[in-house]
Amino acid sequence: MNDPVKSAIIRDLNDQLRNSLATGKIAGGKIMVTPGINAMPLERQARVFAAVQAFNDFTDENDPWKEHDLGVVVIDGERIFFKFDYMDPTMSYASDDPSDTTITVCVLTIMLADEY
Repeated sequence: MNDPVKSAIIRDLNDQLRNSLATGKIAGGKIMVTPGINAMPLERQARVFAAVQAFNDFTDENDPWKEHDLGVVVIDGERIFFKFDYMDPTMSYASDDPSDTTITVCVLTIMLADEY
């Protein structure tokens, strides 16, 4: 069963990291991009990052645990996914508790849909 208190903490941490894309100063974790995103011209990458940052279409269907941990944006007709993973401090294993920042590194990965 999902813990609503922990889900709220995770949601806030995910939103903090995602929203830091707008400032250019990444806060609260790490951002990873796949080769498909990395190969895009910088102007298009900037539009992808802006769309991920601005995404707010979380619903019961696409966000059942209310953690804002997955989304899809469309740029120039191409579907782009973003998702969060929660790693231990060594980045070797999944975190035992994603709501605890002392044992978790939050990782936002941005990818082309066909790279998922």
